[in-house]
Amino acid sequence: MIVLIVDDSLLVLKKVESEIKDMADVDEVILCSNPVQALDIIKEKNVDIVISDVVMPEMSGMELLAQIRKDEALDDIQIIMLTAGHEYLQESFNLGADDFINKPFQQIELKSRVKAAVKTRKSLMLVNEMNRQLSLKNQELVELNELINGTQLSIIQNEKMASIGELAAGVAHEINNPLGFVKSNIDTLNNFLKKLMAVIDVYRSSRELLENGCLESERTDFVRKVTEAEKTYKLDFIIEELGPLFNDLQEGITRVAKIVSTLTSFAHTSMDGEHVLNSINSIIEESLLIIRNEYKYTIDVDTRLDINDEIYCNKGQIEQVLINVLMNAIYAIKSQQRSEKGNITIQTQRDSERFKIVISDDGPGVPEELFNRIFDPFFTTKDIGKGTGLGLSISYDIVVNKHHGRIGVSNRQPSGAVFEIELPLKRDSDQTSGDEI
Repeated sequence: MIVLIVDDSLLVLKKVESEIKDMADVDEVILCSNPVQALDIIKEKNVDIVISDVVMPEMSGMELLAQIRKDEALDDIQIIMLTAGHEYLQESFNLGADDFINKPFQQIELKSRVKAAVKTRKSLMLVNEMNRQLSLKNQELVELNELINGTQLSIIQNEKMASIGELAAGVAHEINNPLGFVKSNIDTLNNFLKKLMAVIDVYRSSRELLENGCLESERTDFVRKVTEAEKTYKLDFIIEELGPLFNDLQEGITRVAKIVSTLTSFAHTSMDGEHVLNSINSIIEESLLIIRNEYKYTIDVDTRLDINDEIYCNKGQIEQVLINVLMNAIYAIKSQQRSEKGNITIQTQRDSERFKIVISDDGPGVPEELFNRIFDPFFTTKDIGKGTGLGLSISYDIVVNKHHGRIGVSNRQPSGAVFEIELPLKRDSDQTSGDEI
């Protein structure tokens, strides 16, 4: 501890110094006879304790005390006022003095006051250091939380892309089907075009005769050639087929465009975006479109959807949840390797506060001992390499933490699993945290 003694009397300075210089925890004693210089010494030397006379020329001890207390950086310095007379006692404490000693002072009193000041200063320094460390730790926690949030969003996005990767073959098949008949129709149209051009050539070959006038025999010959060409190239059939062909082309292109649009939306929809008004029915339909090839030959999907389906939510996040839950149901049914088709039912229901989505299947169900683990990160019952174990964990985080809703699982009778998802109708800013069912 560094102690500064301020007094215009050299005798007092030396007396106080001699009494305290050998005290424990007093490392240095600085003497100052000019209070004007004291403030600079305090800042330069990082003084811990000031013992100051009250009555001094140029600047009084009270003025020095007031100057020290004006500086917030010096707020923790212990200040002991030293003077003859109690008339300054109240004013000293009003200005921020920590202690007061009357002259002539007793050795035991001086040492006791300085010892108390040392102890207080140590405690304040410890508190300041603890506050500093706490502030650093808090900053580290803020940075760590930002890192975790960023990592979490990255994991969710990666899981989305992994989902698309797992479904890529099926999606390709879904696109190839309409592309197949689009290509077939284009080939047919190309063949029709050749035949139409042959008929047109017949018309053009006789156009000059018709324009310049012709003999009746030539006119009859022209009609015969046209009739034969139309019959040979089946002009009436071509004309009849053109409309349906173009309709099929339009339907195929629209179907491909819808699949691509849904995939693009699913892949790039922000996972940390604003909650806006969305149609849950549309999200369900798009989710089923993405995974259609995974179930269309082995599972019947029955949808019973509430028409009043618009709620505030993040579209990409809810789509991720639905695909995760539906793919789990599909995998469970397929794992049974049964001959008959499986069944998945999607029901929605709206009440005054929440929108409920219930996805049930007739698969093997979930063992009761796994109910408390099914939403844990990296937990999976799939074979190694066939699942990340993040799908349901991410779904739980999206529903519970990001939408303040609830998600739970139960078993149905005689077999199968039931996932219930409840989403609040209120905007995200008005929501309060929910618990798992």
